[in-house]
Amino acid sequence: MRYLRLQWPTLLVVCITALAGARPVQAEIRHLFAAAWLPAPLSNIADQAISIATLSAPPSASTPIGQMTDGNEALPQHLVADYSVVTNQGDNPPVTYAWVEISPTAPTVAAGDDVFSQVQLGFPFAFYGITYTSAFVCSNGFIAFGSPSDAFEHTAIPDPHAPNNAIYAFWDDLYPTGGDNGSVYAQQTGPTTFIIEWHRVKRVRSMDSETFEVIINGADNTIKVQYKAMSATGSSTVGVENGNGTRATQYAYNSGGAIFDNLAIAFIPDQAVVYDIEGMVRDDGGAPVAEANVRIVSGPTTATTISGNTGAYSFSVMTGTYTLQADKAGYFTTTQRTVSVPPDQSGIDLTFAPRYTIRGLVRDADGVPVENALVQTGGGPVSALAWTDGNGLYTLTVLAGSYTVQASKNGYGMAPPRVVIVPPSRGGIDFTFPPRYTIRGTVRDYDGSPMAGIWVSTTSGDPAYDADVTNANGTYTLTVIPGTYHVRAALYYDSLDPPVQTVIVPPNRTGVDFVFPRRYTIQGSVRDARGTAVSGAWVSTSADDPVSVSAATAANGSYTLTVIAGTYQVKVAKYYNELDPPAQIVSVPPSRLGVDFTFPQSYTVTGSVRDAGGAPLANIIVHSSGSTGSGAITTATGQYTLSLLAGLHCISVQSSQLAEPPPRAVLVPQTQTGVDFTFPRHVTVTGRVREYKGAVMPQVLVRASGGSSDASTTTDSLGMYTLRLVAGTYNIQAEVDGRIGPSSRLLTVPPAQNGVDFVFAQTYSVAGTVRYANGSPLSGAYVTICPTIGGRCTSFRSAADGTYRLLAPAGMWQVSATAFTLPSPPPQTVSLPPARINVDFVFPTSGEM
Repeated sequence: MRYLRLQWPTLLVVCITALAGARPVQAEIRHLFAAAWLPAPLSNIADQAISIATLSAPPSASTPIGQMTDGNEALPQHLVADYSVVTNQGDNPPVTYAWVEISPTAPTVAAGDDVFSQVQLGFPFAFYGITYTSAFVCSNGFIAFGSPSDAFEHTAIPDPHAPNNAIYAFWDDLYPTGGDNGSVYAQQTGPTTFIIEWHRVKRVRSMDSETFEVIINGADNTIKVQYKAMSATGSSTVGVENGNGTRATQYAYNSGGAIFDNLAIAFIPDQAVVYDIEGMVRDDGGAPVAEANVRIVSGPTTATTISGNTGAYSFSVMTGTYTLQADKAGYFTTTQRTVSVPPDQSGIDLTFAPRYTIRGLVRDADGVPVENALVQTGGGPVSALAWTDGNGLYTLTVLAGSYTVQASKNGYGMAPPRVVIVPPSRGGIDFTFPPRYTIRGTVRDYDGSPMAGIWVSTTSGDPAYDADVTNANGTYTLTVIPGTYHVRAALYYDSLDPPVQTVIVPPNRTGVDFVFPRRYTIQGSVRDARGTAVSGAWVSTSADDPVSVSAATAANGSYTLTVIAGTYQVKVAKYYNELDPPAQIVSVPPSRLGVDFTFPQSYTVTGSVRDAGGAPLANIIVHSSGSTGSGAITTATGQYTLSLLAGLHCISVQSSQLAEPPPRAVLVPQTQTGVDFTFPRHVTVTGRVREYKGAVMPQVLVRASGGSSDASTTTDSLGMYTLRLVAGTYNIQAEVDGRIGPSSRLLTVPPAQNGVDFVFAQTYSVAGTVRYANGSPLSGAYVTICPTIGGRCTSFRSAADGTYRLLAPAGMWQVSATAFTLPSPPPQTVSLPPARINVDFVFPTSGEM
C-alpha cells in the first residue's frame, strides 16, 4: 500500500463520479478549488461541480488514502508534481491579501532594462522538487531558479524555450531603471520568508506603472503573489513552470481583468508518489569515488547530487524515464545510464572510464629543459593539456585512444607533433624545439636619437611570436625559429610607425633598425558661436590623408594632432544634434598653431513624442531634413532637442516598429518649443515563424503592407514577432532573402491579432554562377526565382565569385538574372525536387555594372 501525504493541511476535495455503463465509482483526491475562488482566466482548472470535505486536522503520515497496485507497502518520500492555485476572492477564501512593504529598507536588485540579479534566500526552498538557496530576480517580472534569464517577451506556459523553472509574477517588458521608472527590491523578512517587490515599475515605452510582490515561504514551500497597484494588466504571464518547460500552472496569459488591485494568489505545491534511484560511483578499478557530481541530465525533471564518502548516491523522482551521468575533476565523465521508474531502481552504478597518462620532457635545440611549454592533445576521444614544470616535464591524463600530441611556446615555435596510442600509459614522449635565432636592431627617432620603451614584435601568423621593449640605448632582441617574419616597431598610431620589415632567419639577423618619421603638430581650439570653449569635440584628419589621427578637445577647447609631413583635411564634430563648422586644409611642415573652429549660431527646436494614449515614447529618432539637417533621440520622458541653422526645416520622427505621424515644417531663426508628435493608435499582431519540421526561425523579416502604413520587424530567438499597426487591412508575410516564403495572410485590425503564424515549406536549392561573356564572374547580379504560374518570387545577389543559391519548395520555377546596364540572358525553367546545380547565366555583353 502506498500512502499519500497532502501538504495543504486542512482542505480536501473528493470527487465522486458514477456514470451509467462506466467503471465502478472512482474517488479522486484533490486540493480544494471552490468555483467562487477562481477567476475566469484560470484555464487549467476543469472541475466545476465538486463536493467538499473539510478535515479538522491534517492526515498523518500513516493515514491510508488509497490502495496502490504495486504491492509496495513502504511509505514513500514525496516531491512536488504540480502546483494548485487559490486566491483571496469569494467567501472565506483560504488566502488573504496582506501587503508587506519592503521598499524603504530593502536593497535594489535587477536595476535596468532586461537585467537580472542573483539573491540569497537565506533558507532552503523547494521548487518543483529541487531545493534552492538562491534565485535570479529578473527586471521583467519573474524569478528563475538554477539559471538566469532576461527574457522580455512573455509567452504562454508551459513552453520549452527559456525562461523556465520560474515564478512568473507579472512577466512583461518592464523598465525598472530607478526614479520615475520604478525599482525592484528584495529582502529576507523572516527565518523562512523572502520578498521581492516590483515598486511602481513602468513598462518600456509606457507611463503605466505596476506594484506587486512575491512572498517565498520556505516553511511550506508555498508562493504568494500580491498585487497592490496595477495599471495595464491585459498583457502579461502569471504562473509557475518547471525546469524544462513541460509542466506549468498558468493563472493568466494576456487576460484582461485577471489581475487587479488587492488581489492575492497562492501557488500551493501538490505532493506525488516518488521512487528512488540509487547506485554507486566507482573508478575503473571498482573503488568508490566520493564527492562526484551525479546528474539527471534528462527526464521529467533535472537534478544534481554529490556521492557520499562510500561513493553512494540517490535521487527521489516521479514516474518517468531518466538519464544519469557522473563527473569529477581529474576524471572523465561517465557513460550515461537510462532508467525508468516505477519500480524503485537500485544498483544504477556509474563507473569512470580507465585513465591513462602520457608523460615526457620538452627541451630546446641545445637539450636544455623548457619550462612553461604548452603540451596538448588533438584528434583523440578527449582533449588534454598541461604546462611543463621547471624540469621541462609534463603529464597528460587521457582515455584510451589515438592522440596527436604537440608542444609549443612563444619564442620557441612548435615542436614536430607525435602520434601516441594508449593504453598502456606512455612515457618518454619527448619533444625538442627547433634551433632558435635572434633578430636584433635599434629603434631611433628621426634625428638619430635612440628611443626607449618602443614595443618591437613579430606579427601574428609568423612561424613564432616574440616581442621585446627597447632599452635606454634603443636596442631590442627577438628570439625566433627558422622562417620569414614581419617585424614591427610601435609607439604611436599605426600610421605614424615606421614601415614593417620582412626578415628571414637563419642566420641570426642584426641591424634590423627602425627610424620613426619626423612628426609635426596641428593645434587649435574649438568654440561655440558665443566664444565659449567646447570640450569633448572630436577633431580628426581625413581617412585619405597621409595619416589618419584624431583627438578630443580639452576642457578649455584646445586640441593637438600629431602627424607627419603632408596636407590634411582637418574637421571637427560634436554630437548628433550639433551642426559642424567646415573642414580646414592644413599643410605641414611647419607645425601649425591656431587651426581654430567655431560652431555656427544654431537655434533650438524642442518638443515631445507620445503614443496615442499620451504616454511619452523614449528612443524615438527625431530628424530635420535639408542641407542643415540634424537629429536627436527622445529621452525617457519623450523629450527631444534639435540644434538647427537658420532656415526652413522639415521635422519628422522615425520608428522601426510604429507607423509614424506626419512631419512638421519649422522656420528658424527663433527658438521653437512645443513641436510635438503623437503616434497614431496601434494594435498588435503577434505570431511565430517555424520551419516545416517545427523548429523556430529567428531573424526572419515579417512585413505588413497595404494598410494605412507599412511596418516590419524580425523574429526573436524563439521565432516570435510583434507588429504594431494602425487600423486597416494588411498583407502580412514572412521573408528570408533567397528563399520562397509561405503565403501572405490578409487581416484587418483592430482587434489585436494573436497566433498569426507562418510555416516555411520544405525547400530545395537552385544554385549556379553568373558570368560575363569572357568567363569572368559577375558579382551583384540579381537572380530571381518565381513560380511558372503566379505566386511569390524571391531574389538573391550573386557573390564576388559570381555564385548564387536560392531555395524554393517543390514545383516548377522560372529562374532569371538581371544586371544594371547589361542585356539579360534568357530565363531558365527548373523542376524541384531534386536540388538543381549549375543553373548558370552568361551575360552576352561584358561591361562594368
